[in-house]
Amino acid sequence: MKFTDRSIKSLTTSEKRYIEWKDGGGGLGIRVMPSGRKTFIFMYRFDGRPRMMTLGVYPKTTLADAHQDHANALKLLEKGTDPGEKRVEANEASRNAETVSELVTEYMEKWAKPRKRSWKQDKGILDKDVLPKWKRRKARDITRRDVITLLDSIVDRGAPITANKTLAVIR
Repeated sequence: MKFTDRSIKSLTTSEKRYIEWKDGGGGLGIRVMPSGRKTFIFMYRFDGRPRMMTLGVYPKTTLADAHQDHANALKLLEKGTDPGEKRVEANEASRNAETVSELVTEYMEKWAKPRKRSWKQDKGILDKDVLPKWKRRKARDITRRDVITLLDSIVDRGAPITANKTLAVIR
């Protein structure tokens, strides 16, 4: 099957899941579930064993993204690295990344309390403004836009000096 957006959208569901393979695609395919969910997959062999790796869910993962991920996986295979194992390691690293709450606790215990007389003020700022909005978020997922939105919400409630102090603490 030739992969185009139109051909992928036209794939119909059946009682059982099935896989459509790309013509000359080097193991690239799309798995269609009975629920209608369509997932890009890559079938390959590593150390003589067949392996299957999910590249993403269509349409969130575009056809171009799937081709790029497939090309990257092929490059890893050429280097003798299992691309599925790399993906698992990356996902695990993402799951184990520190949350904002963990970083706040570490900052308070290892830095603020031993070194700052104003640590109680820092704790108050973090407890009032930062933790309610970002507590469970991964620290690496906080963007500049998120910081600006947080500071703007503090300024909007009429506390511009607190916004400056918040920026100093979270920096």
